[in-house]
This record gives sequence, C-alpha cells and structure tokens, in this order.
Amino acid sequence: MTRDFLISFFAGVAATVVTWIVVRFFAPSLRAWISKAPSIQGNWKYYDGEAAVGEPVGDADFRQVGRAITVKLTRRRSRTGDSYVRRFDSKGEYVDGCLQLAFEERDTRGASVGSLVLKLSSDNKTLNGLTMYFNRDKGEVVAHRIVFQKTV
Repeated sequence: MTRDFLISFFAGVAATVVTWIVVRFFAPSLRAWISKAPSIQGNWKYYDGEAAVGEPVGDADFRQVGRAITVKLTRRRSRTGDSYVRRFDSKGEYVDGCLQLAFEERDTRGASVGSLVLKLSSDNKTLNGLTMYFNRDKGEVVAHRIVFQKTV
C-alpha cells in the first residue's frame, strides 16, 4: 500500500514537471510558429519626433515569441538634450499591424510607467508612434512622437 502511494505520488510530480516544461518552453514556440506576426526581434535605435533624424536618444532590444513582445529600453538623452541613462522594461503584443507595449522604469517599483503604441512599416525596419506617460512635473498625462529604426 505504501509502495503504491509513493509510485502515485512521484508519477504526479513527474506529470506536473512535464506539463510545466511543455507550457513554459514548447507552447510559446508552437504559438510563434503558427502566428503570422512579422519578426521585429533584434536591436533598434529610437528617436524623439516623427522621423529617425539626428542622434538617437536610446536603444532597444526586442525579443519576440509569436505576437508576444518584450523590450529592454535604454534612454540616453532627455527631451531637453541632457545626457543621462534610464532603463525600462516593456511587455506587449503585436496586434493588427500595431505594437502595443506597457513599460516600467527599472528599479522604480511601478512609480514610472507608461505605454507605447507603434505602427510597423511595410519593410519591417521602422516603428512609428506615440509614447504616453504621466509627467510628474506637469501633473498630467503627456504623449510624444517616437520612432524606432532597426539596426543592421
């Protein structure tokens, strides 16, 4: 009786581990294979404004599994031109030609958050859209144009 219990217990643990591995590692790959989302994975530079002109204000590392996107952003220049470094983590998804992302500044515990809505160009090399966040100095939500350019 004890032997049967131990066999059942370890079989249950093994089934749980196998299920976790399948869900964690294989299901996202299968969804990515089935998904029709274009690949935007890789390194990008980004610029303030409506065009990728002048010096970039930061860089971004896009990771993608199907429609799910995660981005690590590093901003190196403020909107006033001052040099500094701020790091953001972002998650979102590619839906109907648009990339929708929510971001949070690292190490702020949710105190500095916002969103990005970006449209992918037909050549898959430019993302153009808006970033929106609460500006504490102004006391209001602000939106700014932003452009991402894929690096080669």
